[in-house]
Amino acid sequence: MRKNFIPHAQYQAHRAKMEMLIEMQPSGMTSFEFFRGGDETGVSGTGKVLEGIVYSDGSVGIHWTVDLWSVTFFQDWATFVKIHIGSHPNNDGRIVFYPASREMPAWEWKQ
Repeated sequence: MRKNFIPHAQYQAHRAKMEMLIEMQPSGMTSFEFFRGGDETGVSGTGKVLEGIVYSDGSVGIHWTVDLWSVTFFQDWATFVKIHIGSHPNNDGRIVFYPASREMPAWEWKQ
């Protein structure tokens, strides 16, 4: 069995969660942190692995906080989710969002 293979039913549940996360795209400028409980590839590690921001136009910028760090931009939230969250269903990901408005509390999503 391949290392990152998941059964069909589990994949369907994962896919539904990814679609929900995409639909939850923050509005307005919102910063976030991404945490991983597992690391299938052995590259990014666990714990807080990236910090990001969703800009008011929907584009996304991320900064990897690991040893092999980089900065990347995506045209939209859906692209970021598909590449860095949806493609790693076994990494036990968690995103904590911090809205720009101090009147709104932080909220999170868990994989």
